[in-house]
Amino acid sequence: MKKFLVVLFTVFTVSAFFGHAPTGAEFNYEATSEGGVLTVNVLHNLKTSPVSDPTKHYLNKIVLYVKGKTVETLTLNKQNSIEGEKVVFKINLNPGDKISVKATCNLLGTKKVNYTIPKK
Repeated sequence: MKKFLVVLFTVFTVSAFFGHAPTGAEFNYEATSEGGVLTVNVLHNLKTSPVSDPTKHYLNKIVLYVKGKTVETLTLNKQNSIEGEKVVFKINLNPGDKISVKATCNLLGTKKVNYTIPKK
């Protein structure tokens, strides 16, 4: 049992130095006369394990869900900053719509963040 715990601890410790899950997301939705624009800033930077090279440690997949259904899947091969990835979706949404964004790190971990379009 001790050997198992040592191995488990080592795996998690080493993983923390080389990769980590996305840390959250910030949302902004604007309805326009030509449709809507959803801007999502997916955060991927820990103080204890920052993304030092976004070409080697990055968000490689971002999935947008609206009302539980997959609407768009983005596959990336780098991150546009050490802080995370900013993505813009042209999509019509209504106040009260429930959306989710699921982001995956190319090295370790996934995070899903939920958001409800505010009522005016």
